[in-house]
Amino acid sequence: MCDHFDWEKCYQEKTARWDKGAPVPALVDWLTESAARGGSVAVPGCGHGHEAAAVARAWPKAEVAGIDLSETGIEGARDNYPLANLRFEVGDFFAGSAEGDLTAIIEHTCFCAIPPQHRKLYRDTCVRRLERGGLLVAVFYLNPIETEDDPDDGPPWGASVPELDAYFGEHFDVILSKVPSRAFPGREMRELLRVLRKK
Repeated sequence: MCDHFDWEKCYQEKTARWDKGAPVPALVDWLTESAARGGSVAVPGCGHGHEAAAVARAWPKAEVAGIDLSETGIEGARDNYPLANLRFEVGDFFAGSAEGDLTAIIEHTCFCAIPPQHRKLYRDTCVRRLERGGLLVAVFYLNPIETEDDPDDGPPWGASVPELDAYFGEHFDVILSKVPSRAFPGREMRELLRVLRKK
């Protein structure tokens, strides 16, 4: 589904500029401040697995699955993070048919990597896969997407707060919505951490 870019080529050629070699600070801070959960957790677009590993370590009773289209990305994730409650899969998270099988979906650089015409599929997949009361925890990118001197090259597609409200408001309650106090260099004030609970 997310075929706008050659994700495999990016990982093979080591041009995946969104990969900073560590989990996004906003998620690390949220996990530190939040109660651990159990159940099944999916991390779509996991790449080399940094966020998936952060979740698995913070939530030791959860079974965490990192999913990505790139075989090279997943190979790196498996090498980086051999944790007992964490597995990595090559696949398209949005192609499955499972229903209500997840306690939480946690992601960074997934929604922003999907062409806007596919965002409804993203939302509908989250609604279908999450159990009632399940969490969608995401670090979204805000507009504007890029500037001429942007050191990070910007995410493929940003989103405004009204757009996010329109996509998710019918099916989710907003538990937390804030611009993180910490970010990777060049991403300050460009991210929005949202914790959404399925109605």
